[in-house]
Amino acid sequence: MNYFSIDYVIIYAFIAISLTIGIRAGRKVKDVADYILANRSLGKWAISLSYVTTSISGGGILATSTKTYSEWIIAGVAIVVTFMMYVVAGIFLVPKIAHFKNCLTLGDLIASMYGEKSKLVTGILGFLTVICRAGMDLIILGTFCDMVLYIKGSWAIVVGGFVLAIYAAHGGIKSIVTTDVSQFLILLGITPIFVYFVLHAAGGIEAVFTQLATQDLPITRSENFSYYLTYFLVWNLFPLGIVSNPATMQRLLMARNEKELKEQSLLAAVFAPLFKIATMLLVFAGFIIYPNIPDNMLVAHIMQVLLPAGLKGLAMVSLLAVNMSITSSCLHAAGFSIIHDVIKPICNKRNVQINELAGIRWATILVGSIPIMLSLLYHDVYKLFIIPFGLCGPLLMFPSLAGIMGLKPDKQAFYLALISTIITFSLCELLLPTSQVCYTILLTITINGLTFFGTHLIKNKGFAIINRTAGREMLWRPRKKSFMASLKQITFTPTHLIKCAQDLTSQSGNPYTLFGIFLAINYLIPYPLWANTPLPYQHTMLVVRLVGGILCGSLILQGKWPKAWMPYLPIFWYVTILFCIPFTNTLMYLISNSRIEWLISSLCFTVFLFILLDWISLLAISTLGIGLGLVYFKLLGGEIGFSTSFMNKYLLIYQLIFCWVASIVFLRRKQLVFNKLATQRDYFKYIQQDTGSRLVETLKYREGLLKELDAQQIAIFDDVTAAYIKQAIYRITDYLRLDVKTIILDDFLDKVGEIPKLQDFITPPEVYMQHATSIKEIQADEHKLYDVLVNSISYIQEHNLHNNPIKIILEDALLGHTIAHMKDYTKKLEALQITITTEDELPLKKDIYMIDSSKISTPSHHEAKQLPLVENARIIDAHYGYIHVTLPHTHTYVIPVNLRKIRGKVMELLTEPVEADQDELNHPLAIELEKQLFDKLNGTQVDLAVIQKALLIIKKYHGGVKRKSGEPFFTHPIAVALILLDHTQDQDTVVGALLHDTVEDTSLSITQIKALFGDNVAFIVSKVTNLEDNLRRISLDDHENLHRLTNCEDNRVTLVKLSDRLHNMRTIKHHPSLNKQKNIANETLSFFVPMAKQLNRVNMATELEILCVEVLNKKE
Repeated sequence: MNYFSIDYVIIYAFIAISLTIGIRAGRKVKDVADYILANRSLGKWAISLSYVTTSISGGGILATSTKTYSEWIIAGVAIVVTFMMYVVAGIFLVPKIAHFKNCLTLGDLIASMYGEKSKLVTGILGFLTVICRAGMDLIILGTFCDMVLYIKGSWAIVVGGFVLAIYAAHGGIKSIVTTDVSQFLILLGITPIFVYFVLHAAGGIEAVFTQLATQDLPITRSENFSYYLTYFLVWNLFPLGIVSNPATMQRLLMARNEKELKEQSLLAAVFAPLFKIATMLLVFAGFIIYPNIPDNMLVAHIMQVLLPAGLKGLAMVSLLAVNMSITSSCLHAAGFSIIHDVIKPICNKRNVQINELAGIRWATILVGSIPIMLSLLYHDVYKLFIIPFGLCGPLLMFPSLAGIMGLKPDKQAFYLALISTIITFSLCELLLPTSQVCYTILLTITINGLTFFGTHLIKNKGFAIINRTAGREMLWRPRKKSFMASLKQITFTPTHLIKCAQDLTSQSGNPYTLFGIFLAINYLIPYPLWANTPLPYQHTMLVVRLVGGILCGSLILQGKWPKAWMPYLPIFWYVTILFCIPFTNTLMYLISNSRIEWLISSLCFTVFLFILLDWISLLAISTLGIGLGLVYFKLLGGEIGFSTSFMNKYLLIYQLIFCWVASIVFLRRKQLVFNKLATQRDYFKYIQQDTGSRLVETLKYREGLLKELDAQQIAIFDDVTAAYIKQAIYRITDYLRLDVKTIILDDFLDKVGEIPKLQDFITPPEVYMQHATSIKEIQADEHKLYDVLVNSISYIQEHNLHNNPIKIILEDALLGHTIAHMKDYTKKLEALQITITTEDELPLKKDIYMIDSSKISTPSHHEAKQLPLVENARIIDAHYGYIHVTLPHTHTYVIPVNLRKIRGKVMELLTEPVEADQDELNHPLAIELEKQLFDKLNGTQVDLAVIQKALLIIKKYHGGVKRKSGEPFFTHPIAVALILLDHTQDQDTVVGALLHDTVEDTSLSITQIKALFGDNVAFIVSKVTNLEDNLRRISLDDHENLHRLTNCEDNRVTLVKLSDRLHNMRTIKHHPSLNKQKNIANETLSFFVPMAKQLNRVNMATELEILCVEVLNKKE
């Protein structure tokens, strides 16, 4: 055998190029997050194409292709329709994964909902899933190397498996995604050539399907029918491949926003079925050429015998491209699943430190031997199919699906579903005969879902839903209705039909008269088609034409209809469409014995229907019209039969698909009136919901304030009443909670450009954009920023007497904020200046726009006409921005580009209700630390009642928050207080240590602390807090915080900060990023260690120094 022929050279070149590209792309991996998700730095197209390539799966396509040959079309149908699952998932499920930005793996995602123990379970299940998937693809690799390349299959499996394991271990996801993209492009280019060549050899697509049509298709009689039916139901109804596969979830977690996630799934919906259809065509053609070749050898035989030199190598490259993609992805996922999700949590619990990145790399190489052994032991990929999709998939499917969709996580439901599913799987394996083992998947999924949702319903007495964006929880219960009310609602009555028709036509503004004229002309112009009507049916068609003409004429004259008839015009419109298009064309097609003229006419009117109707109406009217046409023709005595040639059938199918695509891309009727009404409705619905939610929040906060003002606290509020009331007024009247997201500026401006079309202007303004900024993205609340521009444009246009064009100018700018403890210092922020004006001369631009964070910019006058400007001021104020309005023609807004740099996430908690978490109160560590604290305080001068009061405050305000170690957050300030007590027993300092994170991380303010614990405690907390607590809290940079500490001469503040840093260094191993750990250690070594030495706290300085050196000596 010549191992240096052109085919082998092509394969060698492909492997070498792929590995070279991947290795170069995977250099300089920084940390675990970079290794697993590339720190979400890869482009959206790279991630999307990698997701598509992973979704295609060599084992999935080629293993099923062999079954397509022996079981005929049912196997192909079961695979092709998987696009339904990808589409539905892409619209409803996948975008919600964007809420889990802190997760690196599927295990992290499950753990964020069901606790750390669930992470171990998920890691093991995910490991089994990807190992079996890798084994499936290695079987395919060995089979084709043996049959096509004459390389022993076992050697190909062993060598290929270990090479891919080492390759995946080296560069991580960067290497894999980079080669995935190149492999996808290769697959996209080679597959059509391969399929075309085989179809051509079989005599063309007509010859293939003509010969297949003469065969007896054993679909329902096939011995594997139940298997394929189960596969079809499971794969289309349940997204097992998305929510239970660590490799697939990894691609989704790499996306940066909802849009990228949706694009990934929709691309998979397009390309995965296309490649599988291509494989089916290949197998069908192969069956025609080589009818006696066994099904498991057909594709390999085609590649070996039929393809010429060069093309055979290219065909093998396309197979290797898919195979390398899925196998390397699975081996990579196996490595991080077993280390990150299983071993690391166990080591953390036992306080054992491991080098996670190195561990994942070695694990990837070592676990590569497992799929190699599996593929050597099993020769049928379907024997490996049952483990990931019969056990692992169902175990995780409903818990992950429900959690992603927003169902309140419930640990008890998760573990009960887990146990019941394992029991069901075991019983199925023991009791079900081999012929019915396919039902295992359906049974395990059903039991898992019933147990999980049943437990949730019983515990919550309904479905508890979480709004992850707003951070709110609600309980949904089905509304109980009487039987008659329910029956009346679902009964299809004429009243319902008329109302539905009115709603649909009112949305789209149908041109009744124009449509009537168009159809009337159509009944007259193509007379030659009618002239060929067979003699027995001529009178029938004369009646049909007469009725159609009356219907069209009635539409033309609808302006003369009596008013009492007008409510029925929409239903009459649909009846006319039904009669004149699907009914008439079906009847003529049958009467003319499937003449090509009526076939073309039917296709033309198909396009017309796509343009005229919405999807529901199109489906209903087409089905009913065709059905009535068939029935009427049968009543006339005709025999229903289709003698259309293959080319006509092909033309019909092709044109239907083409019309469908064209209607989506170009012709789908979305008239201006419909667009305007629909968008306005959605916009005003949002405004109404937003206003209502603000009112509810205001009432809740007012109620919370009243509860806080009990008799004991009122007595000590006298000294701070003014500050407290000022804060309360701000939070009730001026404060806005923001949903801060990254906004792509170009996309946002596209929406802004539509504003003139959405508002009811008497004379719509001309709006021009001047994009004079280098800024591409900003952080802001998109809805509220959009409101600002809507309000400004509407207000300016209202006073735009000469209807001058409105210009929106975007420029780079600088915002400045003063910092109280830093004299002559300005915190400068990159900003975006938006000027909206009708004037030719723009206001003078400032070098820097200064903001006083202790004041608000909301106008005191609330006249009705100026309420939009008041609302704008509140929104810009919430964005820590600058506003200048020169009434009524010029509005200037300046907002920071990186809002989170100055407005911390704590600002979104100011009006959130606070409550202690009972599970956290009973946490063993919390109980133990509190006991140690009171033991240390016994015998001191510290008032234990004050300490108890501070403990209640931190349990309440830190409730529900966890540290990175998984412990309740309030255990941290208790631990800090315990460290502090070794250095001082001053009561105010101890209380300050307990409260040191409240202002930074919760809605508790310095004013409230002053009211509850006095000036000294408030002073200490304010100095150790990493922000300025004005009405709008300002997040401080590291150097600004260090400046405050450096210039603070109160040793109590320094001791609290040193105790805080010492505890953070003791627990720093739980931080997921090694780079971040080293940055913290460097800062500690250069600043906090000298500070401890300066205070003569030698033991503290020594321990900090040792901890820092340990961190800095860590290797990736």
